[in-house]
Amino acid sequence: MTEPFAGQAFGLTFHCQQVLPELTPCARSTAHGSTVSIDWLADTAPAPALNLDLDQGLFRGTPSSFDLRVPGIAGYHVTAERIAISPAPGVAPGSVRAFLFGSALGALLQLRGLTVLHGSAVQRPDGTAAVFCGSSTAGKSTLAAALAQRGHPLLSDDLTALRFDGDGQVWCLPGLARTKLWRHALDALGLADQAHAGTQVRPDLDKYSLPFGLATQPAPLRRFYELRAHEQGELAFSEVKGLAKFNVLMAHTFRPTFLPAMGLQAQHLRRISALVPLLSVSRIDRPRSAQTLDAISSQLEDEWQA
Repeated sequence: MTEPFAGQAFGLTFHCQQVLPELTPCARSTAHGSTVSIDWLADTAPAPALNLDLDQGLFRGTPSSFDLRVPGIAGYHVTAERIAISPAPGVAPGSVRAFLFGSALGALLQLRGLTVLHGSAVQRPDGTAAVFCGSSTAGKSTLAAALAQRGHPLLSDDLTALRFDGDGQVWCLPGLARTKLWRHALDALGLADQAHAGTQVRPDLDKYSLPFGLATQPAPLRRFYELRAHEQGELAFSEVKGLAKFNVLMAHTFRPTFLPAMGLQAQHLRRISALVPLLSVSRIDRPRSAQTLDAISSQLEDEWQA
């Protein structure tokens, strides 16, 4: 029998019969943290019978479980300790993993009581974390990768999990060992040679999953940035204050429609309210057509040095 794969992310150890390159491998004997099983069932196993709409598929939730079906890809049954996957016949494994380490993993982290944001994070020179959120075309993953190339370790990509401790401190947890970038982002970062079938996220997407140096320890969260891309205008940084901070944080909650289904909406509202006084929140508006990556990175570094 094949020795199960063990890998870590978000302070958890995952066990699976298949190798999962999105996780940081670890020896089972040295694994730490709570354990989650990922069971890849036969493609003849029936997917959950679901009847609610989601833009990526169908879902339903309870306080102890979450079921997601992505038509043509897979069904995912999620609890706090296990994800069972029923893949569609003939589907590419990368396509199954794309939703496993997106919506399914996000639901698991929410079931485990973590606050999950749709954003990427890096560790600043003082050891604290900065999170970047925005729409799917705003450039959050590209900016985080650019900062990682400048020596600021990546903490998470696309899915950022936060843990509150007993003293009211909020910690950003090291996430997946890879970052996902569109081809134009690879061009901007000088990584175009890494775009090939072996790194492609899904056969139907011109998007690629690459290994990046990942921070190994949680970092206290201090900075939050909302990225917005516009068709015209100039690069501008502005501070967000008051109630607008709450609205920005809520707007970038990961899969917010999952929370009511699992009975977690009230808890999430309380935690976002608790985040507001702890964070400095800024907005970065950039023209979509201009090459602003270096300018944004340099301005952030100047701010962090000060």
